[in-house]
Amino acid sequence: MVPIIILEGPDGSGKTTLLHKLAEEFHLPIASRVVSKAGEAEIDLAGWVDETNEAGFQFKLYDRHRLISNPIYSPILGRASQDAFRNRDWVIFATHNFYEQVDPCVIYCLPPLEVVRANVQADSTNHWLLGRIDAVYEAYLARAALEQALRPARTAIYDYTTDGQEDNPVATFKPWLVGWLIITKELT
Repeated sequence: MVPIIILEGPDGSGKTTLLHKLAEEFHLPIASRVVSKAGEAEIDLAGWVDETNEAGFQFKLYDRHRLISNPIYSPILGRASQDAFRNRDWVIFATHNFYEQVDPCVIYCLPPLEVVRANVQADSTNHWLLGRIDAVYEAYLARAALEQALRPARTAIYDYTTDGQEDNPVATFKPWLVGWLIITKELT
């Protein structure tokens, strides 16, 4: 098993800040983005999913995974998904491989909706998302709740606005991630 840590959540939720702090604390590289800041695919996303599932993920931090974020963003933004993401058999097969073989640790960044709205509005690179952020947030909230119910040992929900987490987000996850990283390294 190759360890993978994925940060998910809507734009403006604190993913990038947490990603860089975790990378620094745990000396983990950050995987290259495969979708632009404006939400445009930079590569064949289905091919990327197939290749990474088949080869196993490298020991990296990921800013979103397409099997999680694509079904949230594409319909809300009215963008057509690549064909594979509309193919029931491929989606089931890829998702099965993702959870059964890769077994990722997923951190959902979900501060209060009002905070996410304000962050999106304040960031000029996110204006394309204005008017849609509520729907994106609700979709992520539903997904995070489902995953936490089904995979509690591998799923966390992070709200940087509570309990001093904004000042030291690594402290929130250090015991959880250190234990997971040690177990995973022993299995590889």
